[in-house]
Amino acid sequence: MAARPKKKARAGYMISAVAELYKIHPQTLRLYERVGLLKPSRSQGNTRLYTDSDLERLEVILTLTRE
Repeated sequence: MAARPKKKARAGYMISAVAELYKIHPQTLRLYERVGLLKPSRSQGNTRLYTDSDLERLEVILTLTRE
């Protein structure tokens, strides 16, 4: 699995950064949100923001789907 940055982000990670970090398509993250697997927060501009907790959950999801 890809290593997350050590520094914790207060606002969160944008979908493009998460997709690149885990080498998945942004649409995959949108699908996981749509089916209720992930629930990223939103910025005032309605941009998805993924927390460190969201990334930990995503790692579990990816591990299970790739086995």
